[in-house]
Amino acid sequence: MTIDGLTEEQCKMLDIMWNLDTSQELTTWFRSLPADKYQIALTLFEIMIQEAGEDEVKQDTNTAVKMLNQIGINCD
Repeated sequence: MTIDGLTEEQCKMLDIMWNLDTSQELTTWFRSLPADKYQIALTLFEIMIQEAGEDEVKQDTNTAVKMLNQIGINCD
């Protein structure tokens, strides 16, 4: 997963989130942040979720195109 255009602080926050093992640890970390940092972290978390979803959509789309091509439908 790649998210471009982040500041060093935002990258560090994502590294922290990525290294937490449970949702409880993530919740505890979120609650430890001051309000301004919490908003940044929450936004980054939402972006991370969206990016993960995009990877799944791309994979599903590739599978669908292959299946359509196999039955003779040109998707190019």
